[in-house]
Order: sequence, then structure tokens, then C-alpha cells
Amino acid sequence: MSIIISTIYILFALTVRVLQGLESASNCVEDMDEWLGIFNLKLRHMREDIESIEVRNNKLEMQSVNNKSLIEELDKLLERLCIPSEYATSLTGGSFDEARMLQNIEACEWLTKALRSLEGPNLDRGYANMRAVCRQPDFLYF
Repeated sequence: MSIIISTIYILFALTVRVLQGLESASNCVEDMDEWLGIFNLKLRHMREDIESIEVRNNKLEMQSVNNKSLIEELDKLLERLCIPSEYATSLTGGSFDEARMLQNIEACEWLTKALRSLEGPNLDRGYANMRAVCRQPDFLYF
């Protein structure tokens, strides 16, 4: 009978150790679950940050495309508003002698055409309200 009691005692001791091991493993699992929850939260925030960055990047790309188109349109408009230097020289500093009369007539024709292109029906409505366009005729009158 003492063998049975000592066997029961050994089994009890082993059972206690197994239960302690299970308790320790359970604590580790709880810790891991807590860590996974923290990592999941951090990853969710990172995904939100990435989405926000992608949205901003897409907006910046669109703005870049729009800016490029705007620059192209403004360059076209500036071409219409700038007086070529040879005409400006003829109209402001040149003489009106017979020898230069053809150049002066060409300059006057260009100026007349430029002024007409800046008037209402000849001008795109998008440009009509722009400050630079509204003021440019003042600069064309010497």
C-alpha cells in the first residue's frame, strides 16, 4: 500500500507541475494576446496613415498636372499680351521717316490686331476677367 500512496503522491506532484506549466503557458498566451492587440492597433494606425499619405500624394499629382496645364495656358496668354521687341522699338523709339514706314505700318497693324484680340467677343471668357488681361490694353497704349 505504501507503493500506491507513493505513486499517488508522485502523480499528484506531477499533476501540480503540469498545472503550474499550464498556468504559465496560459499567462504567456494572455501576454501574447495583449501584444497582438497592441500591434494590431499600431498596424491599423499605420494603414490609416498610409491611406492618408496616398490621398495627399494623389492630390499633389493632380495639382501638378493642373499646374502644368495652367502654365501652358498662361504661356499662350502671355504670347498674346507681349509686344515683340521689334514692334515696340518701331512704335516707341523709331522715326516715322519714309524708309521705316513699312516697319511702322507692320507694327501698327500688329498692335491693332493685338488690341482687337483682347476685346470681348475675340477673347475667351476665362481670360476676360483676369487682371493681367484687363490691364494689358493700358500697357499697349504707349
